[in-house]
Amino acid sequence: MQVLADYLAKGLIQPRIAHTFTFDEIIQVHEQMEAGTLSGKIVVRLDS
Repeated sequence: MQVLADYLAKGLIQPRIAHTFTFDEIIQVHEQMEAGTLSGKIVVRLDS
């Protein structure tokens, strides 16, 4: 795990973020997850 953390800190790898949603869009998040249309991680921001 430390090797992975080091790579992230150095910018050698980056997570693949499919989409960023606000908490108000949480229904859309679930719909897209269930549809399987996203490739990558989903970020839900708690600040609207």
